[in-house]
Amino acid sequence: MKQQSVGAAVLWRCILGLIVVVLAAPTGVAAERQLTVRGTGVVFAEPDMAEVRVGVTTQGADATSAMQANAASAGAIIAALRDLGIAPEDVQTAAVSLAPEFDRPEPGSREQPRVVGYRASNNIQVTVRDLSALGDLLDTLVRAGATDIGRIRLTSSELEMLMDDALALAMGRARDKAKRLSAAAGVELGEVLSISEQFARGPGPVPLAAQALADAPVPIAPGQQRIEASVTVTYALRANLRLAGSEWRPTEIDGTPVAAEPAIFLQFDGDGEVNGNSGCNRFFGTFTLDGDAIAFGPIGTTRMACPQPVMDLELAFLTTLEKAATFARDRIHLSLFDAAGNTIMKLKQTDPD
Repeated sequence: MKQQSVGAAVLWRCILGLIVVVLAAPTGVAAERQLTVRGTGVVFAEPDMAEVRVGVTTQGADATSAMQANAASAGAIIAALRDLGIAPEDVQTAAVSLAPEFDRPEPGSREQPRVVGYRASNNIQVTVRDLSALGDLLDTLVRAGATDIGRIRLTSSELEMLMDDALALAMGRARDKAKRLSAAAGVELGEVLSISEQFARGPGPVPLAAQALADAPVPIAPGQQRIEASVTVTYALRANLRLAGSEWRPTEIDGTPVAAEPAIFLQFDGDGEVNGNSGCNRFFGTFTLDGDAIAFGPIGTTRMACPQPVMDLELAFLTTLEKAATFARDRIHLSLFDAAGNTIMKLKQTDPD
């Protein structure tokens, strides 16, 4: 019994340890900033072909007679298609089904439904590559015994190319939108993290009853086919890392607010040099950037003397610059961090881009 208690205690300790690990893991993970945009591209083309679903349904007293009758009718339809010059590879059986038919007992009757016959169906997919012959083809199918024309879709022989064109338009618009939004937010657009696509084309399938076609043949007006592509793109966002040509004033050093006077500022130029006023003296030096990593130095200054509070502030400003390891820029705000990731200085841009 004691051994079981010890084993249970060890098991619970392991479970609690796993719970602690799972709950604690996300705390050190920084959420990546992302931007998701949607773009749509539309192209138009005149259809030059059609996809037709033609069906024949037959009935029989038993399954064999229903299927035999259906096979004969389907064979007549396929022969008619062959006579019209439709290539064998453009005729494909889409579905064949056989189902029993039941009588319907009177309401309230306890009789069970009885099988009174069978219904067989055969659906054939036909590709019509000469759109001008579509009307005659539909008339011929009805005369050959087709009982329903389940779907007619007008399309283009260059559909794949048209879809690529629509997709390129959609992607371009999504990219342009992402650039505008990131610029307005003062951040830089990073790499693409994910892309999903969706297509729509019209008009959709047109169902037609075979009897209606027999009574009044339908004229075919192809019009324009609309192909629409939509993309949803997620981009990574990076802090605006461009510093060259900008000027900044510190607003906080090691958590202590910095007054507007004396006027402290620093300027970054395009040659990796930095200069400005540290409160009492002018300073000058170099800086290097590598992604979000930054390093200052060496830094030199003039040797003017000022009141002690100004000199103390100057020393704090210059020594803090030398501690900087990384930075983040958000439009007109700049933050410097030490090697441990602590914020050591906050600055505001004096000459916004």
